[in-house]
Amino acid sequence: MAARRALRALANAPPAAQLWRGASSPCLARPPPLFASRHRETTTSGDAPSGGRRSRGFAAGASSSSSSSDDAREPSLASIRDAILDESDPNYPLGSSPSTRVDEWKHPSGNFSLWLLRRSSAPARREHDARVPVGEGDDADVLACVLSRGDAALERGQYHPEIGAIGMTPCAAAALRTMRADAECFLALPGLCAWVRANERWTDADGLRKPLFGGHSVEELREAMEAAKAIALGVPRPGHSVLGRGTFAAAEPAWTAMASEYLEEDEVVGAERAAFAAALRQVHPTRKLTTEVRHMANADPEYLKDAGGAMVVLKSSDDGGGSRW
Repeated sequence: MAARRALRALANAPPAAQLWRGASSPCLARPPPLFASRHRETTTSGDAPSGGRRSRGFAAGASSSSSSSDDAREPSLASIRDAILDESDPNYPLGSSPSTRVDEWKHPSGNFSLWLLRRSSAPARREHDARVPVGEGDDADVLACVLSRGDAALERGQYHPEIGAIGMTPCAAAALRTMRADAECFLALPGLCAWVRANERWTDADGLRKPLFGGHSVEELREAMEAAKAIALGVPRPGHSVLGRGTFAAAEPAWTAMASEYLEEDEVVGAERAAFAAALRQVHPTRKLTTEVRHMANADPEYLKDAGGAMVVLKSSDDGGGSRW
């Protein structure tokens, strides 16, 4: 029950309203159009969350409640969300809700699949236009989605603002059931560089003594802080002409520690982590869930500017390596 209360709390984080900014795949040089949209802003009713950040997901009008008589007979988005939350409890069979279903759409290239959460009453379709964001056009009935690559990597997708990140849980669970037990779930950390800049984390002298930095000398950590500052500001280190591989390598202990703190503070990323954690626990209930921040998991130039390449990786494990969550 404690896990269920935690999921409910995270599900009430600021709603998703901005399309994913860039690809999160660690192995995709040219992302599919669905995830290549940059800085496409949409608005939801009400103000943006504190700090000016809008969370990431669907256009506010996509699949929203309607006053038509047909829509009135459909379960509300709030009731669908509550059903998913109930199913996310270990005592419930995830994905058993009669109001929704998960469809797999395989891209013709064979490079990836989308797992789409739809209302059960939605018409079955064999085609999907990956160039159009889900929740719009012919896919206005889609409530959430995740993306899988083969049987080893799963990535966050999009979700309706009235359902929240927890809408990705049944999608992720359906995908994970077809994947290896050690499949990894990747979550982006958009806004990490801006957060480091705003808080000037490179000036955190106490950070040099944090347990996250274990195994490094003070000199190495000071170099890491200087390199992290360069990454956050997007400028070369003093004495260097470019912001290159050496800077990113030197920054690793500082940057991963900063990313770990950001993960704990950012409500949107926290809600997305909870959604994938719920799916992993349902599909692999006897295995240990681990979370880690992986340095340079995505070297896409735009993502480097936004998050320094760091990503959150969740997976189930037999040995329990990494951080428990």
